[in-house]
Order: sequence, then structure tokens, then C-alpha cells
Amino acid sequence: MSVKLSFSSKNFMKDLEKELKKQVEYEVKKNPAKFLKEHEGKEYSGKCPKCGYDAVVIAHGGYGKCSKCGSTAKIALNVSWK
Repeated sequence: MSVKLSFSSKNFMKDLEKELKKQVEYEVKKNPAKFLKEHEGKEYSGKCPKCGYDAVVIAHGGYGKCSKCGSTAKIALNVSWK
């Protein structure tokens, strides 16, 4: 008796990609400051909740500082796979 198994690398890669995306999203949600640490001091586009200015400097501990008014707020990271 012989058993023939077929392996689809296309399905495997789709499943692997899906699993990796889930892991990254979980890690970002769990500890956003860890991912922002390497970007501290750099300016990025983001909306200040106080004055509405469109530039934010990444500060220590997962906070963002408005480039215009100087207010700080916790950064909400949203993962987008587009």
C-alpha cells in the first residue's frame, strides 16, 4: 500500500505569511514602545490631538511629542499590511 502526499508551497507560504502577520500584530499591541525605541528622536507624520499639527517626534517610552505645540501623548500604533 502506498500513500501519495502532495505539498503545495503556495498554500504553505500563504499560511506562513498569515501566521507571521498575526505574531507581529500581537507583539506591536503588547509592547509598542519596543518597536518605537529605534525611532526615538525622529520626526514622522502623525496628528497631534491637541493642536492638529501633522508632525510628531517619537519620544522615550512610546510617547510622541508635537513638533509645534510640544504636547506629549501615547502613540497608538496601527499595523497596516497594504
